[in-house]
Amino acid sequence: MNTRQIEVVLGGLFHDIGNILYTHNVGISNCEEGYRFIKDAGIDNESILEQLKFQQYNILKEANIPEDSLAYITCWANSIVSRRSPEEHSKITEEKKNISNKAVPLKSVFNIINGNDERKVYELEQVKENGEINFPVDNAINYSEEKYESIINNLKSGIKKFELTGEYINSLLSLFEGELTYVSSASDINQLADISLYDQMKITAAIGSCVYQYLESKEIKSYKKALMEDSNKAYNEDYFLMFSMDISGIQSFIYKVDSSEALKSLRSKSFYLEIMLEHIIDELLEAVNLSRTNLIYSGGGHAYILLPNTDEVIENIKIFKAELKKWFIDNYGIDLYVAMGYKACSANTLKNYPKGSYENLFKEVSKALSNEKISRYSANEIRHMNSFRNEESTRECKVCGRVDHLTAEDICEYCDSFKRISRDILNKSFGFVTVTNEKDKEKNCIKLPFDKYMLMEDEESLKNRISTSGSGYVRSYSKNKMYTGVNVATRLWVGDYSSESSFEELAKASNGIKKLGVLRADVDNLGKAFISGFKPEHTSLSRTASFSRKLSMFFKFHINNILENGEYMIDGSMPAKRNATIVYSGGDDVFIVGAWDDVIGLAIDLSDSLKKYSQGTLTISAGIGIFPKKFPVKAIARETGLLEEASKRVQDKNAVTLFEDIYDQDYKHGFDCGEQTYKWDVFKSRVMGEKYVLIDSFFSDDDEKGMAAIYKLLRYIRNLDDKINLARLAYLLGRMQANIKDADENEEKYKVFSKQLYEWISNDPKGENRRELITAIYIYVYLHRKDEE
Repeated sequence: MNTRQIEVVLGGLFHDIGNILYTHNVGISNCEEGYRFIKDAGIDNESILEQLKFQQYNILKEANIPEDSLAYITCWANSIVSRRSPEEHSKITEEKKNISNKAVPLKSVFNIINGNDERKVYELEQVKENGEINFPVDNAINYSEEKYESIINNLKSGIKKFELTGEYINSLLSLFEGELTYVSSASDINQLADISLYDQMKITAAIGSCVYQYLESKEIKSYKKALMEDSNKAYNEDYFLMFSMDISGIQSFIYKVDSSEALKSLRSKSFYLEIMLEHIIDELLEAVNLSRTNLIYSGGGHAYILLPNTDEVIENIKIFKAELKKWFIDNYGIDLYVAMGYKACSANTLKNYPKGSYENLFKEVSKALSNEKISRYSANEIRHMNSFRNEESTRECKVCGRVDHLTAEDICEYCDSFKRISRDILNKSFGFVTVTNEKDKEKNCIKLPFDKYMLMEDEESLKNRISTSGSGYVRSYSKNKMYTGVNVATRLWVGDYSSESSFEELAKASNGIKKLGVLRADVDNLGKAFISGFKPEHTSLSRTASFSRKLSMFFKFHINNILENGEYMIDGSMPAKRNATIVYSGGDDVFIVGAWDDVIGLAIDLSDSLKKYSQGTLTISAGIGIFPKKFPVKAIARETGLLEEASKRVQDKNAVTLFEDIYDQDYKHGFDCGEQTYKWDVFKSRVMGEKYVLIDSFFSDDDEKGMAAIYKLLRYIRNLDDKINLARLAYLLGRMQANIKDADENEEKYKVFSKQLYEWISNDPKGENRRELITAIYIYVYLHRKDEE
């Protein structure tokens, strides 16, 4: 980026910083407050200060400044973010001076999505590094002088550390995200006020940088005329490109692992793809002279970026795409593919004017991606791939099956790299991912596109690399923690919770039978919510960015805290850390392995937390499988995928399908997938809260009843449509009563048990009680059965 573009980005990021200061010091305009604050923080760049001093339209139009002042761009960009014209925005700003509200809490973006109509707000907090969730609440938030002071002081001290260069922009973004995620961009309590100050400032900078490049490409020198005097024309002109990319083949790529260290390999490949996506994003942004302010969303192998609609950018995209495609062909053949697509759009489209245009924009981008996926390779590319696959056919990689790039141990260099770096990825002290131009001979590295390498480092090692000339340092990413410095790309939210490093250890940590639990889940109807979840009058780019970022934080960051502080324990024990490891947790889906009982509990926690976090506007559907510890990874993924699909087939989704026990050597029942599918509330309240509690209260304290009675009970309940089995069930209950000792206490337990069981069975026209009983018995058996039984 050139100096002017850096200035317009920083001007956009600082533009609304006066809002928090205005709230803190009522009576002084936010323009004046922001100008003073940034100047006091040591920034004396007149071009940047001008964008703050003249951010109001009524002041700007009378200002004695050059017609190519960046203040015109930033003021216009901010009007798009606020979905108002500069004149309307200025009028509201003037009216705010008469409002005496000491604090305007940030309202939840989930108040207005998917038909919701609530008024929940967030406590004023900074983002906590432990991942603790700041849930939206009903009650009014009290003003906190101490919290405001802390945020303001952190901002000032942080800004003072930065130099006004492009190398520090991403560090500034991380600072603002940590401090301003729960600060409202509005100073008027009567406004909708659901966009955080961070999101407002970031999108203002993104739009401003695009507008600057577009105007420069058209050789327009009078920004005042183009954006103020001809503002209607500017709103309708296609200044922007909504760009998207999507990585195909992720799941099949991840599941090709060495069974000897399956968990480590799964985690390392998943993490590698996360970093690869961020690396590709940063390389593209660098190629088109932009920063991460323009990144709208990334996660789950998908990304949206706002770009300027210029011939130079379009040409750079073509060159970038061709080079990236060649790299993937040369290194991964057809296993991985990155599709790219974009659609030109105007400021009015970003403001959803006319109604429906914003939704149509994303549909067109999605269509462009789909079209590219249909015809991925040219004839020459296919011939090229076939030719190098025939170079060597006597050996193949024992992990992934490829026949090129093999080592002497019959493993390809890529699978070998994943295996070697897996320990570094799981090492908590290695909090940074570094991208270099050269392979570090002393450390484990993996290839990245554009002739780069990825490795893991601790803080001391990273500082040494940055300060050492010729180290090949390109950029770095910090994991879940705030860190600032030269070319520190961003603080990446990473779901990296891990209690054990192998399937064997996780299975061993289970209560009862020592088996592995696997959870696969994703958000229901997310695409629809993302594109058309808001009413037309609420649709905007900043709201989309805010919503998607909230979702990413939940599945990439807060999920660590959910597992660290397990709440629902199926055996009734005290809340505790989960025996589990996150394989991947992207923008909307998760794959977690662990002790089977912990996996069931954490699945309930995850559903409950998402419901509370999104105010019931978003739900997940999941599949939970139970497997022997050495079961093939591909089969695990396939079978849990089928369970997840069964949940998705339920009306309105929002369901979980549990293990069908098809791998249990004692019982091969042959149930169809979906026999044990439940809505989350039914599973929690009826299966676990009623059926399991009754069974556990009757059987668990008396070994004499034994597992044999449980197995018989299960068999009779499963075949209740047979009158003979109904009679056998009655006989079994009678035998239980005859064997009861200590009549006073246990006789009462028997009466409660048999009466309730009879009521459920006799009043069960749809067979729901029977299904729920079967599932509850399975869980009880697994918790109390020994491996040798």
